[in-house]
Amino acid sequence: MSDYQFYEWQTIDRPLTAAEQAEAEALSSHIAVTSTRAWVEYHWGGFRHDPLEVLARYFDAFLYYAGWGDQRLAFRFPAGLLREAELQPYLRECCVELTPMGDCVVLHMAFPHRSAEDVFAQRGDLAALTPLRDDILRGDYRCLYLAWLLAAEDSEHSERELEPPVPAGLGELSPALVEFCDFFVLDEALVRVAAEASPPQQPAGGFPLEQALARLPAEERDGFLLRLAQGERHLSLALNRRLQQLVEMPRQPSAAPQRTWRELRERAGWG
Repeated sequence: MSDYQFYEWQTIDRPLTAAEQAEAEALSSHIAVTSTRAWVEYHWGGFRHDPLEVLARYFDAFLYYAGWGDQRLAFRFPAGLLREAELQPYLRECCVELTPMGDCVVLHMAFPHRSAEDVFAQRGDLAALTPLRDDILRGDYRCLYLAWLLAAEDSEHSERELEPPVPAGLGELSPALVEFCDFFVLDEALVRVAAEASPPQQPAGGFPLEQALARLPAEERDGFLLRLAQGERHLSLALNRRLQQLVEMPRQPSAAPQRTWRELRERAGWG
C-alpha cells in the first residue's frame, strides 16, 4: 500500500456547473466527478495538478491521504469572510497555513510522515469533516486548536512554546471533531488535558437580535435586503457579525493561563 494515494474534493456552497464538471473530469483519466464531489485514487503514479488549486477553483473541501502516511485536509473560504487575525495564533508553517488564492483563501492542514498503519486503520470521511468549515466561519476554532496539537506532536516543537487561545467546548466534541481526531489519530489523553482549560460552549444567538436590528441604519438595512434578493451566499453570517457590533458583543477570550507544549505533553503522560 506504500504507493497508494487518495484525493477527494467536495462542494458545500453550490454544485458544479456542467462546464465546471467537464473541466474537473479532464484533470485525470482516473478521476470520478459528480456535481458535488470528485475523487481519484492511485496505486502508482499520482495526480499531476496542484490539488489546492483545484480546490480553490471548483470546490470547498479537500481530503488526501497516502500509503506512506501523509494526511491533508483543506477548506476554501470566500475572501473577506474569515476573521483572519483570530486564526493567526493557530497557524504553523508547513502544517497549518492560510493562503490567499484568487478570490478566496485556503486553510490547509498537512501532516506528513504519519504512521501508515494508522492512516489505513481510519480512512478519512470528507463528508463527516465538512461541518468544520462552517464552525470556523462562525468563530469556533476547536478544529484549529486540535490541528495545533498535531503540529506540536509531529515536529521538533519548542517545549516552552505557549499554546494558542483555548476555544470553548473542547470537552464536548461534535461528531465532525471526533472524525477529525480519529482521522489524524490524535492522542485522546492529550485532548482531555487540553480540554481542562476550555469553558463550556455558549448557546448560539446570545445577543438581543431585535435590539440590534433596530440600530441598523435604514440605508444599510436596505443594502442587506438587496444582497439577499441577489442570492449572496453567507449573507446571514455577515449580517449577524454586523448586528453583534451594534450591540457591542465582543468575543470573550479564555481567562485560563496559557500552558506550554511541555506541560500539555507531560500531563498527558508522554514523559
